[in-house]
Amino acid sequence: MAERRSTYVFNREEDYDDARNHLYREMYSDYNDSDRVYFYGSWGSDCWRIDIYSECSDAPRVADIIREHRGKYYDM
Repeated sequence: MAERRSTYVFNREEDYDDARNHLYREMYSDYNDSDRVYFYGSWGSDCWRIDIYSECSDAPRVADIIREHRGKYYDM
């Protein structure tokens, strides 16, 4: 079973949507597999979340894309 490696949060839905679209274009094989990258819609109050899991094919690249769209690392 895949384990969560890291979590990133977004304060703006627009940034979250931009990150999802970018990941879809560049990391399609990971995008549709919840053991690789998992997307939450609204998470808490005005916050959106993306988790990167151990099965992700290129976790550093996914993290770079997320940070490019203002995603912030979240220590759970």
